[in-house]
Parts: sequence; C-alpha cells; structure tokens
Amino acid sequence: QRSGATPVAGVTVAPSQSIQAAVAANPPGTRFLLASGIYRMQPITPKSNDTFIGQTGTILSGARVLSGWTQSGSTWTVGGQTQDEALYGQCDSTHPLCNQPEDLFIDGALVTPVASLSAVTARTWFFNHTANTITIGANPAGHDIETSVTPKAFDGLADNVTIENMTIEMYADRKSVV
Repeated sequence: QRSGATPVAGVTVAPSQSIQAAVAANPPGTRFLLASGIYRMQPITPKSNDTFIGQTGTILSGARVLSGWTQSGSTWTVGGQTQDEALYGQCDSTHPLCNQPEDLFIDGALVTPVASLSAVTARTWFFNHTANTITIGANPAGHDIETSVTPKAFDGLADNVTIENMTIEMYADRKSVV
C-alpha cells in the first residue's frame, strides 16, 4: 500500500480459511481480499458481481503436495491417489494421455506422463488409477512434488466476477483432446 492510499474494504480470507465458505456467508457483490499465501484445492463458485483481490504472493493451487514415497529399485511410489479417473475424448497416437486431467510437478516443473509403470524414467511419471498410486523415476528427497487434483479454480454461472492480482496454477483441467 502506498503512503496515503485508502485501504480496500472487504472480507479478508486467510490461506487457512475456506474461500467458498466466505462466499456462501456473504451477499452477491462482495469484495474478497485474499491474504498472501497458498490456497490449496479450493474450488470457488462466486456470486454475481463478486470481486477477488489477492495480496502480492497470493496463489490458488489445484494441487496436492505428495509425501510418503516408497522406493522400489529406480522408482518411487506414493499411494492414496483417488482423484478423478474420468477420461474424456480420444487422443491421437502422438499424445496418448491427452485426456488425462492430472498433471505432476517436481519443483514447479511439469513432468511428462507415461502410459505404463515399465515406461517410467527419471523425467516421467505414471498414474495407476486401479492401484491409486503415482510412480516417478526421480528421487523425491529434497523436492516439492505436487499433483493436480481440483478441476477448476472458479466455476458457476455468476455474472461480472472480477479476479485480480493472484496466480492460479496446477488445476486438473480437461485438456484439449485431439
């Protein structure tokens, strides 16, 4: 805030709070001020004329941080991955996993998915929806590993919604299908 600037009035939401709960508790046209920090896996259905303003450093992330890896040879696996398995459309042979909504990130960098456990290398990952596991070929020690889980940051049919000054990242959106 610049010296002499008037503070912006509104409902303040902290990263530890539910943005959707704040939306539900307030009338259409409310201004929501999101404090700096990471808001994980929070889908938001705004009301008409709502405004969402992030402080510097506000991040809406659709990803879950993965931990509890188990090593087996040159791969590491984590269980409990029950996110949406629904695949949409049909992919061509050069993009066989284009309809998979999940992505995996190591230290914020997108990692390439493969279609089988045997295809996992140091630069790829495999999601076994039957076993609810994710397997990577890179040692996870000392790295931030995240997988996209939440399909959308904002959804619904509200009119005239304003979103300002925040990063929206790592959502499990449906990719364009070839």
